[in-house]
Amino acid sequence: MDAKLDPAKPSLVRHSRPEHLVPACFGMCFTLIFNLALFASARKVELPFFDLQTVSRFVSILAFVGFTVLSRRGFSLMNRPKLLWFAAGATALGSLILYLTVGFSSVLGSVFSGVIALCGIILAVCGYSTTFLAWFEMLAGMSMDYAVLYYIVARTVSAGMRSLFSFVPQEAIQAAMIIMPILSTLCLLSGHNASKDMPYAQGEEIYPRWNFPWRPVALLTTFEFVLTLVTGFSGSGLGISIIGSLAGCLLVLAIVLVYFKRFDLKVTHFLALPLVLASMMCVLLGGSFSTPGSILAFAAHDIFLTFVYALLFDISFRRGVNSLWVFSLMQASVTVGILVSYPVRDAALSGGFTDILIAACVVLITVVFQTFLTNEDYSNAWGLRMAHDTHEAGQLQDNPEYEIPAATLEERCSRVARQYNLTRREEQILFMRLQGATHHDLEDQLVISNNTVKSHIRHIYRKMDVADLDAARAVVEAA
Repeated sequence: MDAKLDPAKPSLVRHSRPEHLVPACFGMCFTLIFNLALFASARKVELPFFDLQTVSRFVSILAFVGFTVLSRRGFSLMNRPKLLWFAAGATALGSLILYLTVGFSSVLGSVFSGVIALCGIILAVCGYSTTFLAWFEMLAGMSMDYAVLYYIVARTVSAGMRSLFSFVPQEAIQAAMIIMPILSTLCLLSGHNASKDMPYAQGEEIYPRWNFPWRPVALLTTFEFVLTLVTGFSGSGLGISIIGSLAGCLLVLAIVLVYFKRFDLKVTHFLALPLVLASMMCVLLGGSFSTPGSILAFAAHDIFLTFVYALLFDISFRRGVNSLWVFSLMQASVTVGILVSYPVRDAALSGGFTDILIAACVVLITVVFQTFLTNEDYSNAWGLRMAHDTHEAGQLQDNPEYEIPAATLEERCSRVARQYNLTRREEQILFMRLQGATHHDLEDQLVISNNTVKSHIRHIYRKMDVADLDAARAVVEAA
């Protein structure tokens, strides 16, 4: 028999207070804006032996790959506050060194200033990459709705802060770059402490080893490659990029706020591809169409990244995917796509075949979208599986007594879990119960005691405000 809801008993569920976390998560905007300011500073350093901006991209790839390797051994950034403070200090120190190199390059000489600038960029990029991944590791521990809300608010604020670059003296920007890593880390640790006990941040222990996510890696690398080409050919400046990014962020933020806890990932998926194709058509037409094409490209970039991150947030939270591992790989993929686009863009501009290349990119991005992102990817964790596992835990045969198809049932349970702040374990138990699993089945397949099963079911019913399994099924069917 199922545990019944006793209205006389006080609720055991702690109510979430997400508004307590909003000020802390604003610190993420410091990390996002720092990345742009850092690469802008790197472009201003003229060195005889190498391009500092290209070097910074290579260093970031190495840093992300390094964290990918460490995360496979169960490494977590959020469990190491001392490391995060060390990374913040390294970022601030690297920014200071880079600033001094720009100001005193004529005194130091080209060779010596180049060596110092290289040391500064390595420190800044490695420190920044650490803080950046720590933010995503924290957000991936929340349910998707909250994670996307905090991320898109931070991205919108950072896009707005970029508009100040044209009006603020360069010295003030450099000073801010030294302070921002410290503020971001302070907000990060504060946000982590505020969120870790909330119901929307509960979940199972993360499993460190998963198979290589080649589908999202291929999609992200191709997308960044194409978007960097499009914006490079259009010759867009800072103002155009700000307008496009703000437009994309505000559109996603409006969707998230209006459909909070009912946010459908497919909306951003279906928005991104048409915007990308439209931007490439505008660039092909040239002339007065180049500026709208750039705005559309930057808007599509922010919308698509939000979609990818939202899907990965959901996969990490619901299925216990190693978030540090998957986001390290994704950021490495993004950077590879950007780097590869540089020589291709220069060759196209010098060879005069930009129109042919853009036309090829139209076909490429369409094929990649249709191949590496299908409807099945929303329910099968984008092809991610635990390494060496031959089947998913908790998988049951369909019970003919119930009429809901398994795939539809899983999707609806996920939607209900987001709406009622169910943990991953509670969502799994709800799904299995609606498939016909008994308490004994749950004990055997999840390796938990009967008392634990009953406790989970009581919590599910209390959160959903239902009295029994039939009422819970009605809520899921209506989702």
